[in-house]
Amino acid sequence: MSKVFSLILAIGIFGTVASVAQPVKREPVRHTIIVSSTHPGTLTIENYTPKSVTFTVYSITGQVVRTIELKNDSTTISLPQGFYIVKSDNGTMKVAVK
Repeated sequence: MSKVFSLILAIGIFGTVASVAQPVKREPVRHTIIVSSTHPGTLTIENYTPKSVTFTVYSITGQVVRTIELKNDSTTISLPQGFYIVKSDNGTMKVAVK
């Protein structure tokens, strides 16, 4: 392999690696709904969408525990330990409260 070809190949490889290593600018997600149970005995529901969303929390036996309407807001509710189903127009999610 000639020295010129080796140099061009090396520049091409390092140029590619350098361009891959550039940080990617990410726009913050503005339209999200988050349902989580990060603290013992609590369930947090966050709605960061531009529209109002109604959330219904069901016990594992199907009884309605709480109904909450949120518009670009969040709330934390206290619940006994167990499994719950959170349902909205955007979908359904199972959550374990510890």
